[in-house]
Amino acid sequence: ALCKLAWKNAVNKIAIVRAGAVDPLVQLLRTGDAVEKRRVVRALGNLAANNADNQVAIVRAGAVDPLVQLLRTGDAEGKTHAAGALFNLTTNNAANKVAIMRAGAVDLLVQLLRTGDAEGKTRAAGALCNLAWDNADNQVAIVRAGAVEPLVQLLRTGDAEGKTHAAGALSNLAWEEEDNKVAIVRAGAVDPLVQLLRTGDEKGMGHAALVLSRLATSAVNRLAIMQAGAVEPLQALVQCDRFNLFKSYAAEALKCLQTVSSTRR
Repeated sequence: ALCKLAWKNAVNKIAIVRAGAVDPLVQLLRTGDAVEKRRVVRALGNLAANNADNQVAIVRAGAVDPLVQLLRTGDAEGKTHAAGALFNLTTNNAANKVAIMRAGAVDLLVQLLRTGDAEGKTRAAGALCNLAWDNADNQVAIVRAGAVEPLVQLLRTGDAEGKTHAAGALSNLAWEEEDNKVAIVRAGAVDPLVQLLRTGDEKGMGHAALVLSRLATSAVNRLAIMQAGAVEPLQALVQCDRFNLFKSYAAEALKCLQTVSSTRR
């Protein structure tokens, strides 16, 4: 019932947390059976979504360790919902990211990314995307845990949401760390990124343009990006009447790629 009451209802989320629901939910997450844990983790995930105060309250109540434990030992549905809850807890919350990293979530998220069902992979990619955002140490740790190859695979074979989350995670991993940028290209990311740029939905196209703009800042990646045929769809995005933010990413990528064109003349 709490799960449904908290679903996309900001007023209900506040009321539920103020009524003291978080502590008993976390306790049930620790001690309940598989069905109860699935219900609880969905409720906690919904309470955390787009509510910074609830994110803090849930982590303070001790939810991180049992969420990570559910990632480790839960059934497929439980792991998927745990990853989704971690995604909601880490959205624009630096302190929660630290707590979740310290609890050992990364290896388990990467494992779910490799072996989970379609929704599990998508939720794992989303959580890794948030953990990597604006945190250089997390970016290095996620790459070292082996996330790049399964993210690239999801970029190839996932549904629209899965591809968007995979591209988002790769864009955050490629933010500054040069070794990460090289590793992403070596893992074969460029071709599916160009394909996503050509055929993806709005979010997918935007994330693909952002990743390519970041990968192209590394000189060793530029020729591979050009050879994959990125220039044409990047130019098309720049010339599009919509997507102003995405156009800026495409323009940045093209600016980097111009250095390859000029040296090959």
